[in-house]
Amino acid sequence: MKRGQGEGSVYQETRAGKMVWVGEVRHDGRRRRHLARTKREAQEWVRQMAEAARRGMMPAGPRQTLAQYCEWWLENVAQQRVKASTFLRYGNLLRTHALPAVGKLPLEGVTPQDLTTLYNDRLKAGSAPRTVGHVHRVLHSVLETAVRQDLLPRNPCDRVDPPRVPYQEMKALTLEEAWRLLAAANGDRLGGLYTAALCTGAREGELLALLWDDVDFGAGTLRIHRSVAHLHGRGFIVSEPKTVAGRRVVPLIPMAVNALRQHQERQAVERREAKDAWEEQGLVFTNLTGGFIRGAHLLKLWFYPLLEHAELPRIPFHSLRHTAASFLLQCGINANLVAHILGHSRPSTTTDIYGHILRGADGEAMARFGTYLDANFAVLDKEKKGDSAPVAHRVAHSADG
Repeated sequence: MKRGQGEGSVYQETRAGKMVWVGEVRHDGRRRRHLARTKREAQEWVRQMAEAARRGMMPAGPRQTLAQYCEWWLENVAQQRVKASTFLRYGNLLRTHALPAVGKLPLEGVTPQDLTTLYNDRLKAGSAPRTVGHVHRVLHSVLETAVRQDLLPRNPCDRVDPPRVPYQEMKALTLEEAWRLLAAANGDRLGGLYTAALCTGAREGELLALLWDDVDFGAGTLRIHRSVAHLHGRGFIVSEPKTVAGRRVVPLIPMAVNALRQHQERQAVERREAKDAWEEQGLVFTNLTGGFIRGAHLLKLWFYPLLEHAELPRIPFHSLRHTAASFLLQCGINANLVAHILGHSRPSTTTDIYGHILRGADGEAMARFGTYLDANFAVLDKEKKGDSAPVAHRVAHSADG
């Protein structure tokens, strides 16, 4: 008997020497198949497809491979939503780690089994669990877009667990190490950059995109509203923050103000010495001719030699941001305020990344809590006995000194 629209069947077949379950439906003259690990999974897929056909929501669209759809997604979705550097990273993750293995599969034929095999193969090939996790998240975004466009009934990534990433505490400098770094940077042409990074927690790209117009010496503030990255084959790309939180005004402590003033004076000397070779762009931190600094050159030519001179381990420039965040939290500054200074969209991001610092402050916090209760309970005890001042005179903030 001929099957109706959206009706399907479940059967087994051999794939790569192994028996697998297959769910199959026919709709609008097209045959759709789904490979499953169990009979129940194949039956559930057929049931969902039949329900989608009944409701007129059967995935439709041109026949295309996963690779074709990923390329479309990169150019038409990702490029509109993320920074240029993130867009480049997404493309690299897909083209290097995912598409060589699963790119030729039909978009609607990608299964959880295919993705699980992909992740395991990448791990065996030496890819870090964190990298494979990034691949999983990008693929999830790609396929979730396909679901919203009615090209897929569901996202196969939802049924796959990415590899577990071992916990790695963010590397931050100690107070003594930070002092040694700034002492070694005293007189360095980019000493103001390292001081600004340690005192504001701004990202490398944000600092390298700063303009002198963004520095308000009178108010003692720094306006962060753009970032720069150097992309292979495309040169320097300046982009605006993708979130409201990324646009922020950060107060400058006196140390940072002094360092930036000294840097401005040093830059004026460089400008005069460079003469016609100087390309004035109004940048705060520049290469030797007034242009943008490439991140790779910053590390190789200036930052790593400075770390060696200070007898410090070779750390990423991003560690200066972690150091600033660590110092802010260790000072007892509220995590919400730290999130604003760092440009995090959600305070939970700050607490997730720097939770170990907050946990380390538990003892101090509870000690202050105990002092607060002891002081106020003592006042209440005296009031009960009638030998104290009115309640309004309680020591409400004794825990804060």
